Amino acid sequence: MKIVEVKRHYIWIPYKPPVDPYWGWQAPSHGAHAVVIEVLTDEGITGLGETAGRETVEHHAEVAKLVISKDPRRITELIAELKFQGCRPAAISGIEMALWDIVGKIAGLPLYQLLGGKVRERVSLCGLMGVKTPKDSAETAKMYYETYGFQTIKTKAGRDITEDEKIAIALHDAVGEKVKLRFDANQNYSPEDVAKLISGAYKEVNLEYFEQPCDEDMLAEMARLRSDFGVPIALNESVSDASSVFNIARMGAADYLAPDIPTAGGILEIVRIAAVA
Repeated sequence: MKIVEVKRHYIWIPYKPPVDPYWGWQAPSHGAHAVVIEVLTDEGITGLGETAGRETVEHHAEVAKLVISKDPRRITELIAELKFQGCRPAAISGIEMALWDIVGKIAGLPLYQLLGGKVRERVSLCGLMGVKTPKDSAETAKMYYETYGFQTIKTKAGRDITEDEKIAIALHDAVGEKVKLRFDANQNYSPEDVAKLISGAYKEVNLEYFEQPCDEDMLAEMARLRSDFGVPIALNESVSDASSVFNIARMGAADYLAPDIPTAGGILEIVRIAAVA
C-alpha cells in the first residue's frame, strides 16, 4: 500500500453563543481555523486527519511531498522522518491522524483499540468560556451547569488580576461548590501575581486547577507556588513533547498536564507524554 495523494482543506469553524465572542487575554475571536488532511492510497482507502490552522500552506505542502509513495501503515517510521526533516509539529499531526485513520480502517478497529484499549468507560467534559464580565461569566456558568449539566467550567484569565478576582467570585457565587473551576492564564502572570490570586480570591472557590499561570520556562517558580500555597497547577504550553515532561516531573511543577496534539506533533507523542507522566 502506498500514499498517492495528500489533500488539504482549510476551514473556518465559527463560534456560537455562549462561546462567541471568545476573549483570550489579548483579543476576541469569533471562530477557529483548522486544516483537514485527506490522505489517499493506491488501494482506495482514504484517511482523514485534523490539525490547527497555525501553519502555512508551504509547511503542509512540505509534509505532503515527503509522504508520497510511502507506506501509510509505517506510522512511527514516517513521523520520525518528518521530524528529522524539520517539519512543523502541527503539520505533522494532521498527517499522522490521517495515517491512524487508514490503519484503523484496515484493521476494522477504533484508534483506542490500536493504542492498547480503553482505560475508562466515560470521560467528563468541561464548559469553556473566554474572558467575560463577572456578570456574564456567572450567567454562562449557570447555563452550563443547569442546561448542559457540566460539572467543570474553564474560563480564560490572565488579562488583569482585579478582573480575574471578580470573575472568580462571581463564578463561585453562581454555582458554588457544585462545579469545579479551572482558570487558564496562558502564561501571562508573574509568580508574584499568581501568589496574590491563589492566596486571595482563588483560595475561596472550588478550584480544580490553575492552568499555565506563568511563562512555560518558569518551572521552578511554578513548583514553588505549588509547594508554598498548595495550589493545583496544570501545564499546557510547557508540555511540548515527552522529554519536556521529565523536567516538569523532576521539578514537581505540575499536578496536571494538558498537552495539545498539534503542539506535540501527533497522537503518538501524546501517548509518550502520558507514559512518562
